[in-house]
Amino acid sequence: MSRHLIGIMKNLTSLWLFCIVLLTGWHCRPVNEEEADTLNDEEAYFEDYLPVEEKWGFLDETGQVVIPAQFDQIGSFAENLCPVNFAGKWGYIRHNGEWAIPPEYKGGWMFHEGLARVWNFDGKFVFIDSLNNLVFTAEYDEVNDLVHQRIRVVTKGVTGFLNRKGKEAIPPEFQGGSDFNRSGIAKVKSENKYGLIDTLGVWILPAEFDWIGSIDGNYIALRQSRSYSIFNSELNQILPGNFDQVAEPLAKVSAVQIAGNWALMDLESGKKAPVEGTLVQGLGHQRWSVFRDQKWYLMDSTGQLLTDIGFRQINRYQDDRACCLQDELWGYLDTDGHLVIPPTYGLAWDFVNGFARVADNKGIYFVRSDGSELFLPGWVDVRDFFESRCPVQMHK
Repeated sequence: MSRHLIGIMKNLTSLWLFCIVLLTGWHCRPVNEEEADTLNDEEAYFEDYLPVEEKWGFLDETGQVVIPAQFDQIGSFAENLCPVNFAGKWGYIRHNGEWAIPPEYKGGWMFHEGLARVWNFDGKFVFIDSLNNLVFTAEYDEVNDLVHQRIRVVTKGVTGFLNRKGKEAIPPEFQGGSDFNRSGIAKVKSENKYGLIDTLGVWILPAEFDWIGSIDGNYIALRQSRSYSIFNSELNQILPGNFDQVAEPLAKVSAVQIAGNWALMDLESGKKAPVEGTLVQGLGHQRWSVFRDQKWYLMDSTGQLLTDIGFRQINRYQDDRACCLQDELWGYLDTDGHLVIPPTYGLAWDFVNGFARVADNKGIYFVRSDGSELFLPGWVDVRDFFESRCPVQMHK
């Protein structure tokens, strides 16, 4: 199985959830023209809607069912509320399963910064607060969640940003864009080039770059023509030096390639530690993977290998554990390079809040960071733990 295909399989669950939230389990049957003319949007929706047979509920961290399986689809808890689909309509429940917002929407997404995006049966996106008060209606072609006090929207193919009251903080004028990061920086595309803006739409870096990497950290990789550089967003300056390639900077270290040779570079001093390999990737927690001899090896920020064992794939660290593929099986590395959870699983996901989903011939279940397993029969599917609650789909 190719590394690309494995990566797709690992992200299948999150992609599946995204599609389900949009489509909410529709099944189609033929509707004649006369029927269609007499049905409103909500009636037409329920003409095509069929509830799932195997319902969703919620587990606590001991694996006990604390909210009985009764929902057709679910989201995840955030800000003490969770979107759920009950009998075809979306509402929000509390940790004890009680309704906080009754099911009345065609679609519902998680709360962010006190607001949730919902989809009405008239086809409009609206934002509500935790008391189900309507805050504003967002009449755009695409509407995203409130992230760092800005909502990314798209209308007629151009991107802009709203404030938390639904007013245009940055008018739609970009070819595309990202959500704002914690520092109040967003990546946008204009005239087929990329740049960075602040929450008022003021350019931090003009749109003159062919590519801009992840904006999660203070150091951001840039490419202009065929040359790479690194931007320090705290100092608002591009660091000296141009490179053939740049891996995602981690804290104050980045992997750079010069004249075909890789090195780990201290971004404050400029000091470089040579690395032997054809490709280097950042994994978080000041750990890197280097590709050599057709395998990936783990190393620290000085370039020292932490294990003699090579892997077909090493994922980013989450909860001090990195999911890794050896031969055809998945396990987990700690930050010192020890295989603390041996490769025994046919599929595995990254750790989230102390638990990682794994799958083998028993089905899909959880492994904790110490390697102990959480499994109970009757689970069809599970999602990740958020706020000590995990969605579970149960056999009928």
